[in-house]
Amino acid sequence: METRDASPAHFLIRIESFPLLSKYGIKEYESREFVAGDYKWKIELYPNGDTREKGRSVSIFLHCVDSKSFAASVKTTNSGTSPPVASHSRKTSHWFTSSATDWGWPAFIPIADMRKGFIVDDCCLLEIEVSVRAVVNPPSTSD
Repeated sequence: METRDASPAHFLIRIESFPLLSKYGIKEYESREFVAGDYKWKIELYPNGDTREKGRSVSIFLHCVDSKSFAASVKTTNSGTSPPVASHSRKTSHWFTSSATDWGWPAFIPIADMRKGFIVDDCCLLEIEVSVRAVVNPPSTSD
């Protein structure tokens, strides 16, 4: 296993007209791909919650597009403006594998709390910080 001491990568998502996602029944918002720690990622956001939190909380997940085994630390911050009027953060570490490519929070923030400074002028900002901490190197094969 290889360990790394790399600087975290930051990704900012600005979702305009956030309330329209729910109004028009959009169940999932998916970001474009971004690179952190030499891996490709996407953010999956469920404005009305995933199947576990339907209608109660906003759900946010980090999805690894690459299917390799490694550990990563993730910090997600939700705010309505930059600099934030209000801020809500969650931090975790997770071991990603080819069969476990997603990790996140089914109950990131209650939907009722989103109007308390997290949506400003119908806009929501998410800042994602990703650090790859360790990578499993596959055993070398000799012919």
